[in-house]
Amino acid sequence: MSQKHTVKLWLAISLIFSAALTLATILLGPSLVARFYPLLEDQGSAWYFWKLPEPTLWSRLFSWGGYALHQISVWILVGLAIKNKAVWGRKPFLNGYNLAVLLVNAFFLVLHLVQTQLFYDGIAQEVPIWMSQGSVIVMLVLMLYLQIAERGLFFGKRFRPPQRLLKFLRLFHGPYIAWAVVFTFWFHPMESNFGLMSGFVYMFLLFIQISFFGTRLHVNKSWLVLLESGVMIHALLISLYKNDGMWQMFLFGFMAMFVFTHQFNWKKPAWLSAVLIAAYALSALLVYARLERFGKLFELSFIPTALYGGTLLLLLIGWLIEKLAPDKAART
Repeated sequence: MSQKHTVKLWLAISLIFSAALTLATILLGPSLVARFYPLLEDQGSAWYFWKLPEPTLWSRLFSWGGYALHQISVWILVGLAIKNKAVWGRKPFLNGYNLAVLLVNAFFLVLHLVQTQLFYDGIAQEVPIWMSQGSVIVMLVLMLYLQIAERGLFFGKRFRPPQRLLKFLRLFHGPYIAWAVVFTFWFHPMESNFGLMSGFVYMFLLFIQISFFGTRLHVNKSWLVLLESGVMIHALLISLYKNDGMWQMFLFGFMAMFVFTHQFNWKKPAWLSAVLIAAYALSALLVYARLERFGKLFELSFIPTALYGGTLLLLLIGWLIEKLAPDKAART
């Protein structure tokens, strides 16, 4: 592969494309609302608001057809890259598999925008909302586990996680994350309200991460912090848009992940880490006191419990594998 296909060049192209697609979605938003609204009244946390009251055969065919073609295309390319050992290394350039996945993703991103304008619905009509949310949670758990050896799980205390599971996840986390991102992308219509739009911007970054496997960007520490923390901005904005009264839980729940784990991707004085943790604790207390929700402080633990709990479960599974089925090759 020619050295001209550098990561920096294609990252710039990808970001420009994402910005253009974001702008197009925003500009097309008013006509979309005018043609398909009103939608059904929101019926609670388990209800997905952005779907047609009466879906049509064509809306289902185009949403599921687009999703299936996108998913299969990416899986085939990622699978070929794994088979041909093109997922390893920290290269300063993209190989043919990278470029193919990048172009496939770009095509289907535009296709979904067109599909939304014509038929509105994503695949949410047939899929419960917890599948979309759960797929992202598992993705974030995998990212936590994969970085334990380099930054630790709590307060930057690194340790050696079970190696057989770590090696397996390093090789095969790509197909799962490719599913989680493509599935979540097609779950939603490409609406332009700031809640959903923040989620699409976040997914555009994740599509870049999927496409840049085996490159330096894929393992860049600052880039990984951006990907792990970006969900906080989306969760905050979607909560504010829906006016569900839970924005503080999402803000401080995901912020806890940053102050207790993500910030340790960077080397810095211990006092600075302590200041960030203290500032987080103080701001959470002040906000909850201002909202008169002091008795609800426990809700800040919901998101960290899910993410840390999932990671600890993976550690347990990894240790059980090594205990019950030790690797004979490692002992010889």
